[in-house]
Amino acid sequence: MEDAADTPALAGANADLLRVHKTERRLELIGDGKILRSYDIALGDEAVAKARNVEAGGMIMIHGQNG
Repeated sequence: MEDAADTPALAGANADLLRVHKTERRLELIGDGKILRSYDIALGDEAVAKARNVEAGGMIMIHGQNG
């Protein structure tokens, strides 16, 4: 799958689903059942979760980033 930086803007495309593949560390933007864009993502660190005495995994929060 192409990285977002290598694909043109999605003029007129509507996304109706975000799909996260944790193992592959990929996020897919889905519209009309098709993958519109795919992004590499970073997930939290299991060692950090253990140090904080919290369970790794669970809810995923998406934070915007410029550039």
